[in-house]
Amino acid sequence: MRSILHSNSRADQKIDFLWIIAAVISVAISMQSRAGVGVLTWDVLENGNRGSMSQMVLMGPGGDVPYAVQRLNALPEGRRVLLLIDVTERLAKHPSDACFTIGAKGKVTRTSFFGPWCVAGEQEVRGKIETLCRQLAAAGVKGIDGVVLDNETTFHPGRFISGGPENLAAIERDPRYPALSKRLGIKTIKNMNWGSPEYYRWFTIVQPDFDAALDRAVATAFKARWPRVMLCNYGSAPIKENLMTPEPGGFGMVYGGTGYGSHNSLSFYGDALPWLRGRAFRGVTLNDGAFDMFRMNVHRARATRASSSKPLLPWIASRSLGQQSADGLLAPFAATDYWDENVIQLVMHGCDTLLLFNPGAMSGFRDPAVGNNPQDQARLGELVQKLNDTLGSNPGKSVWFSLPGLQDRVMATGRRVAGGTMWRFSFAPGVASVTVAMKNGGVREIVPEAGEVGAWLFEA
Repeated sequence: MRSILHSNSRADQKIDFLWIIAAVISVAISMQSRAGVGVLTWDVLENGNRGSMSQMVLMGPGGDVPYAVQRLNALPEGRRVLLLIDVTERLAKHPSDACFTIGAKGKVTRTSFFGPWCVAGEQEVRGKIETLCRQLAAAGVKGIDGVVLDNETTFHPGRFISGGPENLAAIERDPRYPALSKRLGIKTIKNMNWGSPEYYRWFTIVQPDFDAALDRAVATAFKARWPRVMLCNYGSAPIKENLMTPEPGGFGMVYGGTGYGSHNSLSFYGDALPWLRGRAFRGVTLNDGAFDMFRMNVHRARATRASSSKPLLPWIASRSLGQQSADGLLAPFAATDYWDENVIQLVMHGCDTLLLFNPGAMSGFRDPAVGNNPQDQARLGELVQKLNDTLGSNPGKSVWFSLPGLQDRVMATGRRVAGGTMWRFSFAPGVASVTVAMKNGGVREIVPEAGEVGAWLFEA
């Protein structure tokens, strides 16, 4: 396909020109040797592990290792995945790493505020993980194919901004700050706020320090015993500044370094914070409708894939989760066709393993009937099966043209398949069709398929 010529509105056939210059191709890498698209879930599946879906083995602090090994060994090779919750959080909040000052007589005064330092935390977590690895091996685990972390206490600048001016002042008074200031290239962080230049600079220079410490504390121990293990942490994915993409509040996402582990991992829940609507992002006023959040996810997926060669393991939420703020998050495309389209486009961007957040009874603040609905599980299973039928058991590279404009109304993404390229077109509400120029010189009009907000096109 050479270009999208124009999209046709159902209302007035208004033409939006979407000229496409050059294609970007990214390599899709599946976890281990499992063929096709698959789903790893947070919580229990109604009908057990079957087909393309299986539950990760969740462990928290002090978890039952023999029971975890029993569950891991019951899974087929390629799906023995640990989900570690709250096991590594102390890395960034060990009391001995808190900000301190040194008085006139050399007296050290430790504060209650934290900064971006984790010497004691790294040592403690590394010891815990090395012990866990020994226990898993001693209990007879057949193998560990993946370790998914949910470690959300990091060096994210928002953590220190939320601590107020006192937290930022405590960081500046710490004797470790001058070296940090030199690396940042800025004298003071007292004006650091959401979306400020200091905020993005911190993300570029300081956030990678956490990933590096997490890698030393966690990844090293697992790789020593299971060299091919897949490793990722929620929220860790490099995003270059020139590829900045909006986050749920409308501020830009920038992330320096190479990220943690072997795979990048971000959420694609489609959640919107109350202050997103109306926020300006690089000259575009953002909105929070179902299609708006879907389009932002496509933008995020491409920004991540273009910033790093590592595979992307995206988190998606159950289809019903996020219909109301009481669910714990508000996702405007929840329970709409754009939730399904979000899954399709993630796969089209080379994400052949999806991580499903389906919190059931163990997440007491959410309604299990919403967070882990059996009908949602079945629908996702059917959707994944259709994707495997469409793309085959071993789809190839992802093909796309550019990050979508945040006002674009049609997006097209391809995957190399046997004999050519399979394209998926996703349409905004009100778009009746799109006209595309084919590489053979022909022109095709593509219309959404019945009951969907997208369409397939095979190009030999």
